[in-house]
Amino acid sequence: MNTSAIWTKDFILNCLVCFVVNQSYYMTMVVIADYAATALHASLAEAGFACGIFILGTLFARLFLGRCIERIGLKRSLYIGLFLFLAASLLNIGIHSLYPLYAARFVQGVGFGLSSSTTGTVMAHLVPAARRGEGTSYYAMFVTLGTAVGPFAGLYFYSDGVILYNLVAGSALLILAFAATALLHVPAEDHDSSVSARPHSYLSLQNFIEPTAIPVAFLTLLVNLGFAAILGFMASFAKEAALLASSKYFFLVYALFTLCSRPFTGRWFDSRGANFVMYPAFIFFALSLCFIRLSTSGWMLLGAAALMGLGYGTYMSCSQAIIIGLAPRGRMGLATSTFFVFMDLSVGAGPLVLGALLPYAGFRAMYAALAVLLACCAVLYYVLYGQNAAKKKLAR
Repeated sequence: MNTSAIWTKDFILNCLVCFVVNQSYYMTMVVIADYAATALHASLAEAGFACGIFILGTLFARLFLGRCIERIGLKRSLYIGLFLFLAASLLNIGIHSLYPLYAARFVQGVGFGLSSSTTGTVMAHLVPAARRGEGTSYYAMFVTLGTAVGPFAGLYFYSDGVILYNLVAGSALLILAFAATALLHVPAEDHDSSVSARPHSYLSLQNFIEPTAIPVAFLTLLVNLGFAAILGFMASFAKEAALLASSKYFFLVYALFTLCSRPFTGRWFDSRGANFVMYPAFIFFALSLCFIRLSTSGWMLLGAAALMGLGYGTYMSCSQAIIIGLAPRGRMGLATSTFFVFMDLSVGAGPLVLGALLPYAGFRAMYAALAVLLACCAVLYYVLYGQNAAKKKLAR
């Protein structure tokens, strides 16, 4: 058996489950607010809460269940997460009022948070340590595919307040994920006895957050403010700048450049060290925000999407590889959850914070300020990790 291989049967199955989970998530997320407003006569605030409560469920899973992933078993955790996601999706079909919708969306978020964290942890166990950057990049490609295909499929199936086809299609995909999980073989988790032997009270922070992941996870929170500003306000900015036609292709271009770059950046991460890819990632993402701020034509906006794929797309896969490499054996699941907790906090709360500031600054000033923040993040990365990581491989 080739222990250095990445594209094994189990790695492919795990990536397919990851893709399905993310696609099912975005198929509903992109239309749920309009569904709540159109079919359930919700106010804008109530419709927004239908989106936000999903993120609350996801955060609950990351914080309170992430520490249990390896304790109860990776495959069992994946089954539980998929079951909760599927059950809540099916329940949504018969819902005709807001409060039951909120409850179902929260449970969906819990299922998504647990299953997505588990697939990330399974990947960490399957990929050889010496090729972790490359393997994480390939795995992240499937996340990107889900974020690209999911919204398009969601809008295709949705029709003016009718969400039935979205839910049926998403549920069918989750059933396929169950079948793939049944064929998935996860290697036995080898726990670090020095870590597991440490007594912690239930309320100890280390039961919910992996300390080694906090520095890079905090950096991820700051970096994701830029992504949150693009995800939350691209449509409004494009309308103001008369670039709506081009904006429809923004995330497709982003996904394309992310997919094309990840095989190379992953190999460079492993062979030349994290710094070789991380510093350019900060530069490209900052340039992307600058291009958005300056956009007066469609090609500039799509150029920003390409730079975002090279910058933000590279950062997300490589920062996750760094966190997995720093985590003790037996706490990779908690480290992965910690990473996504900070990411979800930024993507969930970022639009609220930035939206409150927009009346005083405007879109272009906001994107310019975030470009400056990205430059500061590059300096912070050097302080938190980069200065000690030059040409260093994350192999144990």
